[in-house]
Amino acid sequence: MYVKLNEIANLISGYSFRSALNSSKEGVRVLQAKDIRGSEITDTTKMSSIEKTFSSTNSYVQENDILLTSRGASFGSFPAAIFVSKETGVIASSSVYILRIKDTTLVLPDYISYYFNSFYGQKKLIEIARGSRIKNIPLKELAEITIPIPSLEKQCILANLSHNIIQQRELNEKRNIILGDLSDTIFREPQTL
Repeated sequence: MYVKLNEIANLISGYSFRSALNSSKEGVRVLQAKDIRGSEITDTTKMSSIEKTFSSTNSYVQENDILLTSRGASFGSFPAAIFVSKETGVIASSSVYILRIKDTTLVLPDYISYYFNSFYGQKKLIEIARGSRIKNIPLKELAEITIPIPSLEKQCILANLSHNIIQQRELNEKRNIILGDLSDTIFREPQTL
């Protein structure tokens, strides 16, 4: 079954700041496109913070929101991630869309995130993106994207598979770093040969 994204999720634009962010140690954390790495966002401590609070916006992120980068340059530059942190007071910037699933008993946020990170999801995002160098995804067109929605059981299997693949990639990256460090150490200290 295929459904339009706006039938299963509320789409929210990130907050458009009028000036550059002046960081502070305390205050509201700002989630930017650069913070969307991997399939989940768990750590908010490395995000920029600002002192100001924004009471008249719905751009605050909630647990299990899907965060989608709204601007990119090429295929694969529109990643999505799930906000799994329990922290409140995190606001999304205008370079991020918040997708809030309406009924998680029918659609899993992990599955939708997995879809947008897949080849087919990225292909659909590129098709609707506008601009020459830096492309932007219009929210109106994003709302109209049709997404395949299998049974909840299959969504769960696909989401678990996605997590497993991501963990395998991360382990391989760590392994490659360790092997690189090992070979660098050997040649840096020739007496060990």
